[in-house]
Amino acid sequence: MLWKHWSGKLAVVVILTLAGCGTLAGLSVYRVTLPVLAAPPVERACLVNDAPRICVVVVKEDFEALVVELKAACRALGGSEEECQTGRP
Repeated sequence: MLWKHWSGKLAVVVILTLAGCGTLAGLSVYRVTLPVLAAPPVERACLVNDAPRICVVVVKEDFEALVVELKAACRALGGSEEECQTGRP
């Protein structure tokens, strides 16, 4: 049930990320394909800069696959290497 809750939020994050990654003038035929996650994300309490937050734990391979897909889509939509963070590991 938690996965259904997060899948909608994940879709919103993807859409907002892609919308901010480039101009619409150079629209690409690239189709974003979200990978199927091996396991649903899990919420956990955590500290970020000594401030309590809610963090999400995902399988590392799932996270990596999502990042690769978002970066590829960002570049396909005209984002620069810097904007899409593709010059870094």
